[in-house]
Amino acid sequence: MGIHDEKKSLLLVSKKVRFEALEVLYGENVFKVYLHRKGGYYLKKYFAEANIRRIRKMQVVMQPQGVSYGHMLDSTLWSPILAKLTKLSIVAQ
Repeated sequence: MGIHDEKKSLLLVSKKVRFEALEVLYGENVFKVYLHRKGGYYLKKYFAEANIRRIRKMQVVMQPQGVSYGHMLDSTLWSPILAKLTKLSIVAQ
């Protein structure tokens, strides 16, 4: 069993431990999200909806690639995320 497997097995010990660990994981880490043509596509692809709602700190990196940012943002995805953030930094490149 690798180190990664050992960390995952801790989350399987009990539902309460798993819930508390996920709250710390998503509440304390700063998640870096790159905005470009795909907008929030990768956020939805790699994170479960329940875990996206746990995110409290985010850095949004806006990278121009010939598309207006206003057309990429899905308000059904971003409104609940932005409402719960305690820290937001925006990097415009």
